Amino acid sequence: MSEKQIQGGKVRFDLLGFSDTLKAKVEPLQTFELTVPDSEPSVVNAVLFHIRTVWEVEDLKCETSVEGERQILNIQWSEKGKAENKVVRLWSLKSSEKIHEKQIVKESFSTTITKSIADIP
Repeated sequence: MSEKQIQGGKVRFDLLGFSDTLKAKVEPLQTFELTVPDSEPSVVNAVLFHIRTVWEVEDLKCETSVEGERQILNIQWSEKGKAENKVVRLWSLKSSEKIHEKQIVKESFSTTITKSIADIP
């Protein structure tokens, strides 16, 4: 690395060159470390930053209720990572047919689906 690349004590580099490698990894959280050869053991590997490569949903909660002939499904979750164009899809366990699909607002972590009982048994 040349001195020209270091400005104000900061180094900038493009992560785009790592995109294929990051996508191929199984682990959802990747760690970038700085390795300093021949340094004291306390600074041989220094964590620079982490990149989350997979959107993960956690603490999924589904509650159902019935009002007349309508089945109401309330879904809540927490997430790790960021996702664009989030969608909730329901499939039938009997036929693998898609029952319902709903676009989720970007910063939302819950949704309510209301369908007839015949559609969601």
